[in-house]
Amino acid sequence: MLVAVLAGGFGLRLAYLLHSHPFFDEYTTLLAAQRILAVGVPVLPSGLFYEHGLVFSYFAAPLVAAARWLTGTDDPVITMAFARVPSLVAGLAGIALIYRIGARWFSPRAGLIAAALLALSPEGMVWGGRARMYALAQLLAVVVAVLAYDSSRGSGSGRLRWLSLLVLLVALLTQFGAIILVPPLVLGALAVGWLTRVPGERPWFLRRTVLAEVVGLAGVVGLGILVKRLGQPLGVAPLGSPEAGGLAQELLNTVTYQAGLVLDGAGM
Repeated sequence: MLVAVLAGGFGLRLAYLLHSHPFFDEYTTLLAAQRILAVGVPVLPSGLFYEHGLVFSYFAAPLVAAARWLTGTDDPVITMAFARVPSLVAGLAGIALIYRIGARWFSPRAGLIAAALLALSPEGMVWGGRARMYALAQLLAVVVAVLAYDSSRGSGSGRLRWLSLLVLLVALLTQFGAIILVPPLVLGALAVGWLTRVPGERPWFLRRTVLAEVVGLAGVVGLGILVKRLGQPLGVAPLGSPEAGGLAQELLNTVTYQAGLVLDGAGM
C-alpha cells in the first residue's frame, strides 16, 4: 500500500511539474540558480543577494546546468522543469517520512493514512511540483521536530541535539519563516526531557554540557538572521546605508518582520 501511496503522490506532483504554467516566483528561483552557475552565489543582476530559498537554489543549480548540457540550449520550458525536480524529490521524501513517523509512533495503518493525506494534499501537490523551497522546508521542519523529540527523551542524546541544530540551520537558510518553530521546539524539548527523565538522574537540560548546545542554538539562529538580513527583506534599507540602523537593531527588526509575516500568512 505504501508503494501505491508513493506512486500516487509522485504521479500528481510529476503531472503538475510537467504541465502547469510557472508560478511567478519560480522565475526568480530560476534566475538565482543561473546566477549561482555564473558567479557562485545567487546575486541577481540588480546586485541583490537573493537568500530566499538559498539551499533550494543550490539544489536547483546543477539541475539547471544538466538541462543546458542535455539540450544544448536554455529552453525555458525544459529548464524550468529541471529546476522543479528538487521539490518533487523533497515532496516524495516527505510522504515517506510521514509514513515512517506514523508507523513508529502509532501503527503502520496510522502512518499509511497520514502519508496518503499528504500525498493527496493539494498544497503538497502544488509545492511538490514548483521550483520553490516550500516542499523542502516542510521536509526539514518535520526532521527537526523528530530529532528534537528523540534527542530529548529519557537521558537525552547530545549527538541528536547537535544534528537537530544542523538541520535547523539548513531549514532557516531554506525558508527563514522556520524561525517561528524555535520557541515551541525548545519548550517541547524541555517538557519531554522532564516528563521522560530517568528516575535518579538529572534531566539532560540540567547538565553542564547543555551550555554548549545553548550557544550552538544561538549561533544557528544568529547566522540565519544575518543571512536573511543580508538579502535585504522587502522595504528594508541595505545594511551599511544611512537609512539602516545598527546591526543589532536591524537583526531584531528582521525577526520581527519575518515572524509577523509568517503568522499573518498562517491565519489567512
